[in-house]
Amino acid sequence: MIGKHLRLLVLFVVAACATPQGEVFGRLGTDTLRLFNGDSVELQSRLPVVVQGERPGRMYMYYPFRDLSDTVRLRRIAVGVFMKVRSELEVRPPAFLVMRAVNLPTAKRTGRYNITNYGFVIERRPDGHWYFLGESDPVR
Repeated sequence: MIGKHLRLLVLFVVAACATPQGEVFGRLGTDTLRLFNGDSVELQSRLPVVVQGERPGRMYMYYPFRDLSDTVRLRRIAVGVFMKVRSELEVRPPAFLVMRAVNLPTAKRTGRYNITNYGFVIERRPDGHWYFLGESDPVR
């Protein structure tokens, strides 16, 4: 099972939402989500994620109003975003989610720019619960 997950992650990194000409996202949003854990994020996009040979997933791309160096905090924020959007996943749940924090707000993403991302993969398993990739405890 872990080998499949690593393949999924590698394929995602190679194929996710970009072309040699640059990122392909369409319009980026500026809605602010207030999370249950007290943090806020600028939700920029909800995107389909397609990995060949896998069921479709979904990416939530957001700006966390902080730098991306505190990965422990970024994980808590990813859980907060997941909890906030969870109701969207009830009707037709995707096979997996990518929670992608970016270092630029939408307003600064014009013209040419350098962007840094930090992401987490959360998968839905046959038991109906959501788990961080490779972990044995459900997301809470």
